[in-house]
Amino acid sequence: MKKKELLRFRLLNHLQFIYPDIDQQQLADELLAIMALDQDCRKPKPYKNNWNERDVITITYGDTFEREGEVPLSTLKEFLDKHFDGVINAVHILPFYPWRTDDGFSVINYKQVN
Repeated sequence: MKKKELLRFRLLNHLQFIYPDIDQQQLADELLAIMALDQDCRKPKPYKNNWNERDVITITYGDTFEREGEVPLSTLKEFLDKHFDGVINAVHILPFYPWRTDDGFSVINYKQVN
């Protein structure tokens, strides 16, 4: 089986499971056309890990530190710069979308930033 045929076969299997009530054959053809696999495509660059064992990354909520009259991310940056300059080289901000429960992991709207 050629690669494109194998891709179509696998795509159809997924579409049949996800969308049982529509014409999966037509949707598969449309998706494959959008992918433009017959055109000259560049090969992706090999994966390169940009991190190593010397990296220190902190994970925090964006509003962990608050100061009246200042946006929380500015307060957080000032705190990190003052106390962890040269120690932490990356900060991962936990979910910042509007949420109901789970401290930001039960997102209400992914298009709206809190």
